[in-house]
Amino acid sequence: MLIPILKHFVPIPDLTKCQRFCFVGPHPDDIEVGCGATVSLLAKAGKDIMFLVATDGGAGTSDPNMPREKLVETRMEESKRSAALLGVEKVAFLAFPDGGFYTPVELAKKMAAEFIAFDPDVVFCPDPKMPSEIHPDHLKTGEAASTASLISAFPLMAAFDGIEFDKDHPEKFRYRTLAYYFTNRPNKIMKTTKADYLKQLEALKCHKSQYGNKDDFDSLSLYLNLRRMAMGFKRLRCSGEGFFVMAPTHQHCFPEINRY
Repeated sequence: MLIPILKHFVPIPDLTKCQRFCFVGPHPDDIEVGCGATVSLLAKAGKDIMFLVATDGGAGTSDPNMPREKLVETRMEESKRSAALLGVEKVAFLAFPDGGFYTPVELAKKMAAEFIAFDPDVVFCPDPKMPSEIHPDHLKTGEAASTASLISAFPLMAAFDGIEFDKDHPEKFRYRTLAYYFTNRPNKIMKTTKADYLKQLEALKCHKSQYGNKDDFDSLSLYLNLRRMAMGFKRLRCSGEGFFVMAPTHQHCFPEINRY
């Protein structure tokens, strides 16, 4: 009885009614894999969108002779082209070392500064609690983005952490909705279309350093298609991407959100 009542009075927000979105990715292609169709959907609706990439992508190759600096430059350019194809103009790179020994706290401070400056209503990031995830960049990025979202709600916390910000705009300090992708516990489906899925694939093709092999790309395309159909509402003839979404009220001392 309690959960239905809470769902009514403390609902999961309708993300399509928000205006500003920051999509956080561990590597230059993760946003497109995790929620590229949703980016397409929101961009078509005229939303303000930013991509924030945590690492430099400098370990994303099986070629031991590839110069790291060259790969970093290549992947950043691929990310910019992919974002532009999806309708996103603002792309920022924090350039932490791909697979390197940085901490979530260090990453969170850099992210918080970006959140305060861009002031998103919603932050998309990987689910830091995904049981099967073993990549440290994904886990640290999800944890850091969650912490950064909290830091960006409190100016004194940000100042204590050494984050510089414009004190003339205190309205930018506020709680933000969190939407986790790469999650095993989706509680919200974004109803994307086949056109959004096809745009997602076009964006992924920009990442030639990662998906230059046709068989690999075809396998990924098949997986994404199966995933969108599984998440969608068949009776409504639409598909979707699933996220674990928490409004500000759900993010602290609200365990019931895990049963929504």
